Amino acid sequence: MVRQWKKKLKYWNKLLACLGAVLMLIGCLPGKVQADNYLPDEKGSFELTLQEADADGNQTPLANVGLRLYKVSSVEYDGNVHFVIDSALASTGIDFDALDGSAASVWLETAETLSKAVEKAGITYQEQTSDAQGKVVYNNLEQGMYLIVQSDPNGKVSVAPMLLSVPFAQEGIGWTYQVQAYPKCASNTAETGINVTKRLYFIDTQNDYAIIPVSAKDATYKVGIFLDKEGTIPFRSDYMKDIHIENAETGDTSYANIPDGTYYIFELDENGNPMAMNDAIEMKDGKLFYYNVTDSSENENNTAVVSQTSTPRTVSYVNNYYYDLPDGFSLRARIKITKKVLINGQQKTVDDTFYAGVFTQDSNGDLTLIKNVELIQNDTVEAEIPLAENEEPDKVTYVIKETDKDGNILDPDEFPYEISGEGNLEVTREGQYKGSITLTNSKDTATPTVTKTPSKTNTPTPAPGNSDNGGNQPGSHGSNSTSQHPVKTGDNTNIAIWVVLLAAAVVIIGFIGYRSRKRKK
Repeated sequence: MVRQWKKKLKYWNKLLACLGAVLMLIGCLPGKVQADNYLPDEKGSFELTLQEADADGNQTPLANVGLRLYKVSSVEYDGNVHFVIDSALASTGIDFDALDGSAASVWLETAETLSKAVEKAGITYQEQTSDAQGKVVYNNLEQGMYLIVQSDPNGKVSVAPMLLSVPFAQEGIGWTYQVQAYPKCASNTAETGINVTKRLYFIDTQNDYAIIPVSAKDATYKVGIFLDKEGTIPFRSDYMKDIHIENAETGDTSYANIPDGTYYIFELDENGNPMAMNDAIEMKDGKLFYYNVTDSSENENNTAVVSQTSTPRTVSYVNNYYYDLPDGFSLRARIKITKKVLINGQQKTVDDTFYAGVFTQDSNGDLTLIKNVELIQNDTVEAEIPLAENEEPDKVTYVIKETDKDGNILDPDEFPYEISGEGNLEVTREGQYKGSITLTNSKDTATPTVTKTPSKTNTPTPAPGNSDNGGNQPGSHGSNSTSQHPVKTGDNTNIAIWVVLLAAAVVIIGFIGYRSRKRKK
């Protein structure tokens, strides 16, 4: 309990010390301050400590980290100290007086702006590398504001850019000329490792030595990584790993936190000794196999090169090739099922989900479901079907049917689509037990159009302003309906006819009125 308390106290002391250093830098970066103990001719120094804290608060020095120091301002004194930006950096618009009392984030942003500008502006710099204690010291510095940046930002460590001044305003003390600071550091170390995948194959000597993936019911293999190509110097104590394969063709394991370097991958015997690659190896049942190692590009190569800056993680494949199937091993048929959906003759994607079952059929015609797979509309899926253990049949026949999600064969009378393509599918040893089939679902949603023969009617002559589309004008539909809508611009009705008819009607009505008045007289 006391030890734990001391550990926690140590952690908090370190944390408070770091916070104190940060607060000192945040609160005391000068823009304009009172003279107090200012010495105009005094030179200064920076002692920078680069370190990284772990989860327990323990500080680890960061060695061999390069830092560049740029002088980005001069000092002007008028009773107050002013840091004036270098004329070559005036385009940045930075005013250190205006930054007085700003938050740490503002100073960091300013440092980042300057870090992009100093190289273009041709500002000279001093460069040093941290020692074993993570320290960098710059002495005999003229008064001014300085920018500190990392010389290699792509290294294993990232150091945030930082602004420090000579002199430095320290709360409660005034101006100080020997400045200690702790730049913000973070590790760039990528996760390094080696992934090893075991793959199993059958060599079909009766079929032009075809290489066919094979599945193991329950098998365990040993692999190891070594520091030499002869496999005599194991890499650390966990150099040996087990790969367990169960009802599968592959299995894998991995090694983590691997230092940069070149390593060699081997399959091991039961005693942990490397076995020779490409040599026939006899199993307990007398059957033979051999193995090799390939890289991620499938080149035969058992080396694995780890580099944090280029290839932090590598992949190696340990491939076993069997001339005869070991006990508990089986081949697999691979059936590709393509699903097409046609709506009104056009390929479409609909909201429905479709399934297909792979069945075997006995001599009585009864079907037994082997595998049920969900299909992808207007695309292809592959179903892997295990064959009988330790057998290499010349051919196998399956029945492919559309099913529901539970593997029940669909009733075509209740299914809203017309199904085509179902039936038998034969896979052969010569064809490496591969086959394909296409299932098509069709639906016609178009409504038939019934054309009626119009009856002959006496179409009344429309009154002016009541015509819908020109009535009996050439090109009209002969409609006997009327419209109360105004005539649209661009109507091609012949107006002259209506003018003549209207004029005639006025004359006739005037004549009738005249005759009537004459009779009354």
